[in-house]
Amino acid sequence: MVGRIAEYSRSIEGKPRVTFEVDGLDELRGLEGELDITVKKHSKRKSLNANNYFHKLAGLMADSMKPPITKARMKNLLLARYGQREIINDRPVYFLMDPSIDLLENENIHAVCVGFEKNEAGELNARWDIIRGTHTYDSREMSILIDGTVEDAKQMGVRTETPAEIERMKALWSQYCNTKKSATFAEG
Repeated sequence: MVGRIAEYSRSIEGKPRVTFEVDGLDELRGLEGELDITVKKHSKRKSLNANNYFHKLAGLMADSMKPPITKARMKNLLLARYGQREIINDRPVYFLMDPSIDLLENENIHAVCVGFEKNEAGELNARWDIIRGTHTYDSREMSILIDGTVEDAKQMGVRTETPAEIERMKALWSQYCNTKKSATFAEG
């Protein structure tokens, strides 16, 4: 939540009191009793990293379609082409669904339809391989996703960042991956 300090004062008991003006109240509704409160200086959103850029480009590409498609559909189409499958024990993770259900509009599950299979009852179902969330990608996997997405965007006439800026974003992602690995090793 973003806000500003409106007033400093003291309670009758002499305890410091800080009053905030905030940009929303919904997040505070229902909070009662003792709370853990964290306050930090607001900072503008950091420059784009590769993951943010992928989501931004997907939205621009979706809007450029005639007729436009949803950002969710565009992201899932791009992830189906350039994303990384969820693999457990050297096998892709998948599930079977009624073929009339279209998961390409889903924001929460990223999956690609890879064919059709019969279930135990002998009914034909769509087989959907699960695609990992982009936040789990290492620098090589993110480069594959970004490079493919940028090429598709250019072919659609969507303006992309300069090659130098794209390399900078991928380098930021690589730093993020290295930081994540360091934190994991320190924990484990």
